Amino acid sequence: AWYRFGKFVRRNRVAVAVAASAFAVLLAATIYSLHEAQLARRQAARADAVRDFVVGVFEQTDPDARQGKPITASELLDMGARRLANEPASRPFRTEMQGLVGHLYWLVGNYSKAQMLMNDANAHPDARTPLDVRARNLLYLAQSEGEKELFEAARNHARQAEKLALGAGSAGTPIASAARRVYANALTLDGNAKAAEPVLRDALSDDGIQFGPRSQAVADDLTELARATHELSRYPESIAFSRQAIAKE
Repeated sequence: AWYRFGKFVRRNRVAVAVAASAFAVLLAATIYSLHEAQLARRQAARADAVRDFVVGVFEQTDPDARQGKPITASELLDMGARRLANEPASRPFRTEMQGLVGHLYWLVGNYSKAQMLMNDANAHPDARTPLDVRARNLLYLAQSEGEKELFEAARNHARQAEKLALGAGSAGTPIASAARRVYANALTLDGNAKAAEPVLRDALSDDGIQFGPRSQAVADDLTELARATHELSRYPESIAFSRQAIAKE
C-alpha cells in the first residue's frame, strides 16, 4: 500500500501538493473557528456571571428596612464581599468577581479591603481563570499595596502581573504596561527613583510603539517619569515631562 501511495504521489506531485495545502488551510481554519467559538462562549458565560452577581447584590437591599435612605457605594461593595465570602471556591468566575469587587474598593479608596480580596483571589487561583484575569488581579493587589506603602510586595506582585500578562497575548498587553508603571512607582516612592527611571524610559518607548504616541499609556508613563525626575531633583526635566503628559491627554 505504501509503495502504491508513493508511486501515486510521484506521478501527481502538483495535485497532491495542492490537495495537501488545501487540507492544511481547512484544518487551520477549523481549529481557529473552534478556538474563537470557545472564547465567545466563555465571554458570554463571564458576562452572565457578572450580571447575576450584580443583580444578586442589589436584590439584598431592602427598601423597607432602609426606610427610604439611599444606599452608598461602600455598602453595596460590602454586600458583594459578603456574598463572595459565602460562595464556594469552586463557583465559576469567583476569582474574577473577587478581582472586580477588590478593584472597586481600590477606586473608592478602601485599600485595606481591596488588598484583602486581592490576597484571597491570588492565594486560591482557579485553573480555569485566564492568564489576563490572573494578571489583572495581581496588578490590583500591587496597586493596593503601593497605596499602603508596602513597596516591596507591590514590586513583586507587579512583576508577577507583568509576566502573566505577557503570556496572555494581546489581552494582556495593557495589563503588562500598567504593571511596569506600578513597579516603577513603587521604586520611586520607596526612595529609588534612579532605578525607576530606566524602567519608565523603556516603557515609554514600548508603549509608544504598542499604543501610539498620543495614547493614555504614554501619558501615564510621562507622568511617572515626571514623578521620578522630581524625586531626583531634576526639576526642569520633571516639568517638561509633566507638560508632555498633559499634551497627550
